[in-house]
Order: sequence, then structure tokens, then C-alpha cells
Amino acid sequence: TRGSDFARYRRGVVEAITTPTLMIWGEADTALGVELTEHYEGLVTNMTLKRLPNVSHWVQQEAPSVVNNFLHDWLNP
Repeated sequence: TRGSDFARYRRGVVEAITTPTLMIWGEADTALGVELTEHYEGLVTNMTLKRLPNVSHWVQQEAPSVVNNFLHDWLNP
């Protein structure tokens, strides 16, 4: 079942993702709550989180300049 597929991603069951990861999240997303950006410790070891207040699910359409700046700065440290 679908639930058992997701269960294998628990901490300690599979290896953590070590690839640098950037997550950009709109805090006003009504479909996917901001709580989904939390508790990645042990699952993703090198994650940068950028949250945008007053932006919904479509961050790249609603705040393109901000998203582009995040991407530029993250890709060019």
C-alpha cells in the first residue's frame, strides 16, 4: 500500500540524502502547510530552507525575483 512505501523513508531505515538541497516554500500555501518544511534532520543532511511569507504554492510565479536571487546565491556561494 502507499503508506508502507512512505514508511521506508523513516530515519535510520534508508540512508540520508547528502546532496546539497535547496527548499523554497511559500508560507501562504493552503494545500501544503509550512509544517512540511520541518523535521528533516537525519533525512537530508545538507538542506537550506527559504520560506517566503505572503507567497502561496507557486513561488516561482508569485515571487520570481526573490526565487531567482535565492537560486543564484545558493548555486554561487
